[in-house]
Amino acid sequence: MLTPIDVRSKSDIFNAELRGETLESETIVNEAIFDWRLILKKGNKKGSLHGSCGEMVIDGDVVRKH
Repeated sequence: MLTPIDVRSKSDIFNAELRGETLESETIVNEAIFDWRLILKKGNKKGSLHGSCGEMVIDGDVVRKH
């Protein structure tokens, strides 16, 4: 995970489930549980990432580099 201030953090992925073009999962960071949804678009080269933990919401576009 890359935060807006360019700090990298690693955490394990739990309860990953692929539903069509959507990958849903959870991560735990400092005892906080984050829910994630990655929606793939345009032949799986682009997508959008949505994350939430309590009232905090994270949204962003993602691009596959390789």
